[in-house]
Amino acid sequence: MMSLMVIPAKAGEGEWGFAVGLKAISGDIDTSGSEQERATANTNAYEVIKTTKSASVDFGSVFAEFSGRDGFFGFTTGVEAIPGSATLGSGSRTDTDLSGGSEGGTSKTYTASADVENLITFYVEPTLYLAEGFGLYAKAGVTTLDLKTLESISSGTDSAVYPDATMVGGVLGAGIRYQHSSGFLVKLEHTDTNFRPYTAEATTGNKNIIKAEIDYTATSLALGWQF
Repeated sequence: MMSLMVIPAKAGEGEWGFAVGLKAISGDIDTSGSEQERATANTNAYEVIKTTKSASVDFGSVFAEFSGRDGFFGFTTGVEAIPGSATLGSGSRTDTDLSGGSEGGTSKTYTASADVENLITFYVEPTLYLAEGFGLYAKAGVTTLDLKTLESISSGTDSAVYPDATMVGGVLGAGIRYQHSSGFLVKLEHTDTNFRPYTAEATTGNKNIIKAEIDYTATSLALGWQF
């Protein structure tokens, strides 16, 4: 995929070219998670707590791609990057610790969330051209991101700290593109991204187990220039 992006052999013939641009994205992120709490470390006695979070987000990205066309058929391969970071799935709950034998117990509020950053997508777009400059395309690709867990659950019998991870997701979508003879490029597309679930055992406390899933649906408008 990356090698196709740097092949210059046919650039300049009108059917092949390298493009760069910016993309405005509006999407919905759905996150769900569960924590299996052990009574003590290395036991199988679980209390399962589940939650879901949804949010609408707007942000931008940059992309670079290499496109080729032969008659009605075309093919594009590229890479897209979203700068910065974002916080997902922030939530909290209050537990009462009765392990000390006190009548009222001790209450503790636990909070958890995650930061995502370094979100990069590699994609391909087979395209059917219907008229001069206009084409319909299908999109498939792979997205990676770095997940940094942020939790404040270091008190009581439910204490747990979870490791960071790199997550991988599959991208499917479709769109329409228009390229002017001058090189000006416009793309409108809709995509769905499903990440592999994040599953981890806590590195501290009772060795609780957490599982989280992220699904992302987006509509975007891209503006670029093809050379």
